[in-house]
Amino acid sequence: MYINMYRIMGKIKGFVPYFFSIFIFVSICISHAFFPSISDKMNRYPEIESFFIACSSVLATMIVLTVSLAIIPIQRAIEIFSPTVRRNYIEDIYIQSIFIGMGTFIFVSLLLPWISTQNNWKVYVQIEILAISLDLIRGHFRRISFLLEPDNAINSLSKRACSLIAGTQRIIAVSSFEALKKTPKTKWTIEALRTIELQHYKFFQKQYDFLLNTWINELEDIALRAISRSEKLTVKYAIDGMTKIACAFLDSRKANFQLYPIDLFAFGSDLDKTVNPIYEKMLNICRLAIHNKDEQSGIQAVQALSYIAVKTAELRGYHKNTAPLASFPIGYLYKCSELSYNSDLDEISWNVVNELRDISQKAPDGLALEDLHFHVLNYLSRISQKYFLLKKDHIGNRAISNMCHIARHLIERRHYDFRSFLSQFLQEIEKNILLMMLNEKPADMNAFPPYSSANDFSLGQIISIAASQIKPIEDKSWINPYHEFMELNEEVYMHFRRIAESDIYDIQSSFLSWMITDTIKNIAKVYLHIARQKLTDNPQYIEELINQVGWYQSFFWVLFSKKKEVSSDKGEDVSDAMATIGLQFANAGFNGVSDDSIEDICSVAKDYIEKTEKPEDFSIADMLVCAWQLRYFAEHKGNIQLVRKADEKIQEVIDMALKKQNNVQNAYEIRKRQLEKHLQDYNPVIIPIRSEDYLKFFIQNNKKPSENNGQTPRQE
Repeated sequence: MYINMYRIMGKIKGFVPYFFSIFIFVSICISHAFFPSISDKMNRYPEIESFFIACSSVLATMIVLTVSLAIIPIQRAIEIFSPTVRRNYIEDIYIQSIFIGMGTFIFVSLLLPWISTQNNWKVYVQIEILAISLDLIRGHFRRISFLLEPDNAINSLSKRACSLIAGTQRIIAVSSFEALKKTPKTKWTIEALRTIELQHYKFFQKQYDFLLNTWINELEDIALRAISRSEKLTVKYAIDGMTKIACAFLDSRKANFQLYPIDLFAFGSDLDKTVNPIYEKMLNICRLAIHNKDEQSGIQAVQALSYIAVKTAELRGYHKNTAPLASFPIGYLYKCSELSYNSDLDEISWNVVNELRDISQKAPDGLALEDLHFHVLNYLSRISQKYFLLKKDHIGNRAISNMCHIARHLIERRHYDFRSFLSQFLQEIEKNILLMMLNEKPADMNAFPPYSSANDFSLGQIISIAASQIKPIEDKSWINPYHEFMELNEEVYMHFRRIAESDIYDIQSSFLSWMITDTIKNIAKVYLHIARQKLTDNPQYIEELINQVGWYQSFFWVLFSKKKEVSSDKGEDVSDAMATIGLQFANAGFNGVSDDSIEDICSVAKDYIEKTEKPEDFSIADMLVCAWQLRYFAEHKGNIQLVRKADEKIQEVIDMALKKQNNVQNAYEIRKRQLEKHLQDYNPVIIPIRSEDYLKFFIQNNKKPSENNGQTPRQE
């Protein structure tokens, strides 16, 4: 019912401009039917001809007045918009029909006195003509107001340009096909047709480019003048118009645009005279918007460039899996961000950062990295560095987070060259580490996005996704199913190794060391999960996989071996992390990782003793007790060889401490007794946090039910 009422109201609304003429017509019909005396008086009136002449004069005056009054808004529109807008008025069929109709009414009014019929009917017709003319004048002003509104005036320019583009494309397509038909059928190929089209374009190129550039320049002038007048809506319409022209041209030429060398080191395009100038105009709009503190207009220019960039990435008329034009709008996006560096309009850069991420994520799968993703990665890294230097870490961290988002997106889509992207991604992260540390805030979980386990796009999550993509290869036991996964991890653990070895920054005094430690622990869990699945029957492949965990653990001892000082707190945290990893793998039957953990823990303890002027006994004992936990579990499992090795390594550290006159042995025994007391009490519900919790958990779950007072141990 409501839909029908809405339709009826819509139809009634269409007759509103002609309400006066309809009302007069109904009034005439009523007067003629119910008041016949009026008709008799009209027939007896002797000077009725003068009435018609006066009506003709009124109609002529109405036309002159209409044209005179229309000049003012049209002239104002030309000043605000552009000279091309006046064509909306001159070429509009509706307005032309109004003037033709009113001219016809004048002619009819002059002829009515000479028509032999009753005067009453002629008067009625003349009155109705006047009523219709008044309605036409009202309609004329309504039409002018409609045509000169910003959205309609500006859209007319973009529609005119898009019509020219589409019309030219149709003409060229038809003429090219006719030319192709004159060639032998053996040469009828798509490539041949595109070559002919390209040749035909040259005949239209000069006039074609001139018209497009004229309209594009007018749209730019409209936007710049609107920014000066703070008319944000007009700016939006102008930017949208240029965007439509750019996209229409790209759609039209996607099958046959060309890249050609300008000089030895650079390339140009046959789009240099059409689409590329639009990028410059968007940059000019953004520049003026920033100068006038018009943040909204600057953001609109940024969003328009992003839309065109996605369009260029989706073009598939040139070569498969390439986007040679995508780098142009992306570069101008970065320039927009550069313009806002020294202003307070941080929202523009914030939008640039987000738009760069969206461009990369909206790009087709399998797109060449060097055409799009590497450019996005580089610009995001530059933006983050700039804003970290400006102490605006919210934008810097956002840029780093978006880099991680892109990495996760590409690995989820299984990009064929993800390792190259990961390598470049980690290098860009390393350029920002020092700046992130300088902008670090106490206990800020968002300070280092790539290493925060709270993020679903961190390095740990990326490795987890890579692990989920490992599939067993049936009937091909000679192929290592972990090969690609191990190659990716080579890039990651070398990244951690470079951080540990670098002399540029000391992460011991930063929250970053804790985050990296937590990330390595999570990655170790991923390795353990994969190893337990046993996707291959070849033990050598599983052994190679497990050996990579030792490379990750090398981060810990390298972190301290290359530094002049060793923090006791960091040493204890690192030792606990290595003990946790060693216990997890030992519980699963992979004792090699436990062996490496013992060596690394003892190495950290030695570095602490050697590089600290007065090492604390209990700090050394806290590190050694982590190694002793591995020994305790090995003894519980009956691994005598690992027990002996642990005793040897621990004793080496104690002997080294004694040379500095430290009473480590006593502190070490106290810590062991405290741990043994902690392990004695049975707790069926344990949430492992530190290594001693894991030790207690594993021991209790490996006991027989009778040893646990008849309770069933909880499975891991």
